[in-house]
Amino acid sequence: MLLLSGKICQTDDVILMGPDPRNGFVLIRNPFSIVASAFRDTPAKDQAERQRNQQVRWSRTIDPLMTPSMLKGPTIFGFLSLYARKMMHDKKSNFPVVRYEDFILAPETSLRRIVGHLGLAWHDGVLRSHEMYKVGKIGHGGIKLWQPIHTKSETKYKKLSDGAKSITYSLTHEVLEAYGYCRDGKNLMLKDIDEGDRP
Repeated sequence: MLLLSGKICQTDDVILMGPDPRNGFVLIRNPFSIVASAFRDTPAKDQAERQRNQQVRWSRTIDPLMTPSMLKGPTIFGFLSLYARKMMHDKKSNFPVVRYEDFILAPETSLRRIVGHLGLAWHDGVLRSHEMYKVGKIGHGGIKLWQPIHTKSETKYKKLSDGAKSITYSLTHEVLEAYGYCRDGKNLMLKDIDEGDRP
């Protein structure tokens, strides 16, 4: 979410990189869960083709020199390369960081920090935004928008194969360290991150 010219602009499936002035925050989710949620580890053939096309589009914004690597091999490699490049770029932005895992465990704490950082007045309605949607309304990633924030997806990454976990760790270990994620080979844990990184 970004604050542009005093107005909130909610973005979905958009990648912004560059020097343009904006106020916002970095929202990160651990790469293991993203790989599982986005089916990058075991895509069906038609799904892999859609993923490849999507990654080609993203690479043109993130780093055009990466585009040729999106055209070959399993999509998990290109996906994680783009994820790592984007998240390390965002780490240098000096925007405050909100980890998805912290957000779902303590939504009000995270939302109050975000709203305060953006210079907006707090309204309790942000905790009940799901009430604005009709039952059956599906959002990005298959999210059931009419349901409140929950932690059901917190351990989704555990269903990944050992091979997918190893690939994910190999390509994103610098991101994991930079954003306070620790992996002991089986579980993913969160370290405190510098308060200066938080909204």
